[in-house]
Amino acid sequence: MSKYLALILAVLPVSGVTGERDLMRNSAPPVFSGDVERPYIVVGEIKDNLRKPFAFMPDPTKEQILAEIWERGKKFGADAVINARFSETKRTLFNHGKTSISGTAIKYIKATD
Repeated sequence: MSKYLALILAVLPVSGVTGERDLMRNSAPPVFSGDVERPYIVVGEIKDNLRKPFAFMPDPTKEQILAEIWERGKKFGADAVINARFSETKRTLFNHGKTSISGTAIKYIKATD
């Protein structure tokens, strides 16, 4: 193995998911592609692009994308994210890859008796 290849492999992360997000793999985040039947209020809109920092990194998996959408929903104090959408990872001459994500962060309304 050349010293350059060894250097590249040493710099690249093993996975795109680290730390707290590893816990999300074991339990499904409350991210839904459609609406939910429980009453709720909207607390925020998620619309962004996930970008790959290195060209040689693998594209994010569905689980990693949903975990990232949930992380952004938690920043709004959400109980769940509905209408979650994401696109395929697209590459251009000027970026290594980006994945568009969107969703609606919601907080459930407590039922009054």
